[in-house]
Amino acid sequence: MIGPYSLSRPELIALGVAANALIAALMVAVTSWQYRHSKVRAGVAGMVVGISGIVIQRYAGARMITASWPAYRAGLFAGAIAAVVSACIVAALVWRTPLFVEVVLPWRSPNENSAEPDLDQETSSLTDRLPTPGGEEDLDDEEGRIPIDDLSGEEMQEAIEYLEAVGQEPDKDAIEKAAYQLASTDETTLATPFTTAEEKGRIDRSVLAPEVIDEEANWHSRDGDFYQILTASSLPRFLSSGWLLPLTLASEDVRLSMQINPRETEDVKSRLQKRLTQMKSAIQRKKRRNRTDTHEQEHEAEELDRLLGELVQGTTKLFDVSVFVEIRGQTLEEMQEASKRIQRRARQQGLDLTPIQAEQDAAQASVAPLASPKIENHNTVQLEALTQCFNFVEPAVDDENGILLGFDNTNRPVIINRYGLSGHSKAISGKVGSGKTYATKMALWRRVLVDDDLKTIIFDPLGDDFVDFVEQLGGTVIKFGGDYRINPLDIDAAAHDATTQESVFKLKLRNVVRLFGTYLDEKDTDGMTSGDEGVISNAIYYAYLKKGITPDPETFDRESPIIDDVIEGVGIIANGGLSDEELSETIPDRLGVTYDDDGLTVDTDADDVESEVLDAVTNLQTPPERYQTIARQLEPKLESLKQWNINSNLNGPSNIDLEDDLVVFDMSSFADTGEMPIIMHAMLNWAYDEARRSEKKTDVTFEEAHYLLRRDGARDLINLFIRHSRHFAAGLTLISQTAEEFLKNDATREIYDNCDVKQLFYQENVGPEVVDYFELSEDEVRDIQRATRGEDADYSECLLSTSQHGRRWLDVYSGEFEHHILDDDRDPWTYLQNEGMLSERDRRWMENNGYPGSVQPQSAVDDDALLDGIDPEPESPDEADVMPANLESQTQGGESDD
Repeated sequence: MIGPYSLSRPELIALGVAANALIAALMVAVTSWQYRHSKVRAGVAGMVVGISGIVIQRYAGARMITASWPAYRAGLFAGAIAAVVSACIVAALVWRTPLFVEVVLPWRSPNENSAEPDLDQETSSLTDRLPTPGGEEDLDDEEGRIPIDDLSGEEMQEAIEYLEAVGQEPDKDAIEKAAYQLASTDETTLATPFTTAEEKGRIDRSVLAPEVIDEEANWHSRDGDFYQILTASSLPRFLSSGWLLPLTLASEDVRLSMQINPRETEDVKSRLQKRLTQMKSAIQRKKRRNRTDTHEQEHEAEELDRLLGELVQGTTKLFDVSVFVEIRGQTLEEMQEASKRIQRRARQQGLDLTPIQAEQDAAQASVAPLASPKIENHNTVQLEALTQCFNFVEPAVDDENGILLGFDNTNRPVIINRYGLSGHSKAISGKVGSGKTYATKMALWRRVLVDDDLKTIIFDPLGDDFVDFVEQLGGTVIKFGGDYRINPLDIDAAAHDATTQESVFKLKLRNVVRLFGTYLDEKDTDGMTSGDEGVISNAIYYAYLKKGITPDPETFDRESPIIDDVIEGVGIIANGGLSDEELSETIPDRLGVTYDDDGLTVDTDADDVESEVLDAVTNLQTPPERYQTIARQLEPKLESLKQWNINSNLNGPSNIDLEDDLVVFDMSSFADTGEMPIIMHAMLNWAYDEARRSEKKTDVTFEEAHYLLRRDGARDLINLFIRHSRHFAAGLTLISQTAEEFLKNDATREIYDNCDVKQLFYQENVGPEVVDYFELSEDEVRDIQRATRGEDADYSECLLSTSQHGRRWLDVYSGEFEHHILDDDRDPWTYLQNEGMLSERDRRWMENNGYPGSVQPQSAVDDDALLDGIDPEPESPDEADVMPANLESQTQGGESDD
């Protein structure tokens, strides 16, 4: 070699070492960087750097250096050694970087020398390979220590307790390192029991957000189809049965892959103990500094303590679980839309799915059933929660004798029999237009079709929701007002039910007092005081005694008093009571009340009845002065209850005869008055009595239930109704615009608790009390706020909660014929005509019963089609009136079978 520069052997050796070391280091670094993207790019880059370096070195040496052959050979030899050493050093540094381990060689530990992974060997989690605060590597860090002379007494004691907890001797070095460790974890936030938020973020970034993203980084193509692989960045805090069903039963082409690896129990216990000790120490230091931001850490410490206790007892284990979802589409747009729907559906279950970036090809190995995962993204899961990940499909809710309420999020029918539950009542809430009233009508319709042993009573305050519906079903519509009357004091021997273990007379007395309480709440800001209640109770007792009725059920068949009799009793108390002569004339002889020198006596065999009658008669004969004053103040307040006054519909004998099994009360006459609360309360009282004496199952539905829920007396009666309803096969259906109406106080909450079926339709705002009551997740709250509304679509959505079947998200659909009846307010004959299902015989029957002559026969239907077996000439108008409803039931019965 001849050149302008002459070098000796030592100089040439030094030059060879430097040049070759530089080339080797550059080649390893470039190769490692390109390996992140593809093996081919890594190989090409390494070859380019190596060959370029050799060519430059030879050319430069030949042109610029003068040296002897022995010296040149020594330089080459030294350079080769330097290249090997340099390459090893750079490789070790690069390979020990967690980002490199995660992205470059996800299946290989840095210390592994084998070229291929051992598929039979358990793959270690990335969290095992990351530096863990509290691990051995931390205690061996020579720089991570605080001199023992700088430690306070408390800090030294904490360090000693920490070392004892992790099983180390508390010598000087260990104490200094432990003190540093505890001090450095003051602001540590845990993402999992094993990784901090910073470590978890680094893991997630390495998998999901590499520094370089290609144009097609989050999807790939195979055999002409398009695929995207997503991974679970986090799992729900609580895993419930079937939580993965919305993914596996989705209409989209989805493949679900899970990799489950058990964790070593002893290692887990050691790490948890270290974490728990660190966290408790950090909490104590914050409290000593008077800091209040410890609630989250205290909660996490409690969870760690619970988990550690179960591990020590051997009742649970922990597993590393990786969840991957592959979505397929024939076109890119189809795949991307499917991916959006799947991610949205997963979020509803509390599962965060994110497309893997720049590693879609490698991720295929994680999805394929080959047990060779390329993407290490684990979530630590407890054994009990892991059992919920096995996607066994539960059977659909199919109660015997139930009705179809809708379809759950796996498209399975939900069939509920409310009369088969422990309680028969139902609460429905939702904003106007959400579909709650439609769903209620549909449930009533379907129940009427399948259950001929049902009596349905509906109260419609505005008269615009159920009136037309009941008319189409051939039921009875009562426009309450005018000459219609309901007597709140009606008492019937048939209403006595020994199973309730409660006096019917006392129950009726209490219900009437509550009714007056609701009335006075509207008339006076002070409502009904205790004195008012005492006077009214005595007046009510007087009204019953006047008619010869006592707590003895044998007297219940006598004529019931009316409110005028109660007002008369208030007047008697106001005027100082009754004299002996007046009392003798007023109280019927049949009560067995006699007068002698010893005073009043009652001829009866029941001691409690005797006592009650004597007390009532005594109060009427000599009322206390305080009662007289209160009675005089009450008299003008009761004016509107007198006959032929505003509320005269509640004053007089009942003249409503409910022979029909489907009845709706149209109370629109009172919609713009202040009398609606007492009218609704009286209706509830009357419905309760009707349900008690009915031999059939009874469904009592109240629209605008807030009229009742906001009054103390009505709330008490609702609670009584719900608690006793199972004894006489009755149930309440309460409809309100918000679920918060049921959660405002303890009384309404008790009502809500006792409703075994609850439906929550669209609600713009979901209050914190509703979230706390149902323990709703953020996704469930969002679902309620975004629920499909019946006014905007051909179906509605709601959250269904039942005491027996738990919670389910429900899609509420109706059939075409059902919608015709429920929403279009048309009779079934119009639908049958439009569908070409009427025969000539049907047409003749309709003409004979006053149906429009425009209905023309359809030749496509045989003469014996629908009305076969029905006499075309009804024997009476009453029979003609019920024919359409009977025919409708037969027709819809076939529809429901579909």
